[in-house]
Amino acid sequence: MSSEIADTLLNVNALDYGMPPIPSIATGRTQISVFPQTVTASAGGNVIFNVSSGSQFIHGPTSYIVVDVAVTGGDATTRVNSVESLFSNVVVTAQNGVELCRVNNFPVHAVKQRWQYSFNKRELTMATGGVYAQTSGTTRFILRLDSIPIFKNKNLLPPQLMEGLRIQLTVNSINHAFKAPTVAAPVTAFTVTPTLKLDAVTLADTFLRRVNEISASSGLVLLHEEPFHSEATSNTPNLNISINKACSKATEFVLFSRETADVEDVTKDSYSMEPYNFSSIQLQAGSQYYPIQPLTQSATGLRTSTEAYHYSLINLAPDYKCSALYSYFYQAHNTVLGCEACFGQNLREGDDPMTGVLLNNSRSLLVSAVLGSTANRLFTAYLSHVRLIRCFNNSTVVRD
Repeated sequence: MSSEIADTLLNVNALDYGMPPIPSIATGRTQISVFPQTVTASAGGNVIFNVSSGSQFIHGPTSYIVVDVAVTGGDATTRVNSVESLFSNVVVTAQNGVELCRVNNFPVHAVKQRWQYSFNKRELTMATGGVYAQTSGTTRFILRLDSIPIFKNKNLLPPQLMEGLRIQLTVNSINHAFKAPTVAAPVTAFTVTPTLKLDAVTLADTFLRRVNEISASSGLVLLHEEPFHSEATSNTPNLNISINKACSKATEFVLFSRETADVEDVTKDSYSMEPYNFSSIQLQAGSQYYPIQPLTQSATGLRTSTEAYHYSLINLAPDYKCSALYSYFYQAHNTVLGCEACFGQNLREGDDPMTGVLLNNSRSLLVSAVLGSTANRLFTAYLSHVRLIRCFNNSTVVRD
């Protein structure tokens, strides 16, 4: 028997004792702290980070923002439901001024993300970025950087993208950031003091030069799902919304409903949804309908919204990695987490997460719905679509 055959059989039978290859091309890994332009910001202000990571690559899912919150006023019942509630909008721009990612109504987008969290992920992340009640001193939250879609990318973000990157978070208003059930002790002011912590990787010179060559010749390509935000108001049972966004691959649609009075009421959670209340709902893109027949329910209640919940579940989390319980769907909750009802629709054409349907000026996504009751409502919709970012040495190009 030849030595090659013997080595093969040893390997197949887990008896290969040779030195395994070392595939790592990194020479170091560390954490970089980035401080904002202004140390603290208050309601209505902006937190702005200008990133300078040099030649290092950044791993988004393991990077985060430390947010220290100091509150004036309030009492033991005062709460922040999640760290995202402290910020209204997030915008990420490249060094040349190109907008790479925008998340409007950041706390509602966080509710959407929780639909796609496992129970373990939700429990662990809410432990450091979830509810609290405090009237004095400083509370520290952790905001995961991958709650901003561009940083959800599993690929290391290259220096061509990160050098000079600008991250802007707009601080929310007091009424929206806090839930203060005791009106006699309202929150009168609050400040946030954030620090950005980046997980940075240094590549060996040979591989760094190769990445730079690709960047100079054809550009480095990064893909992520960008959320296009739309809002509408209605005080009638009939709802018709046109989502006007031109994109080559629309992947997912989510619609939330809140009563307008609750959004502006400081005693209530501004980002708790109303229980699922669509008697009928259907989407249309050109000649295609989602679903083919409207999704209907006879009334709102324990056993009448089961199909609506299951439909959203299999569309938003087909692998059942979902932490939005049915009990948070059909009824209003007095718990700190509130209600998380929504209508969700998967627009992908297959198992590939980056496939989707074409939308343009002549082929909008139309929403037709009938609600089970009349009230002044605020509807928030997110149309997720694939965004392509091509990074060259001195410029960045974005395509939807």
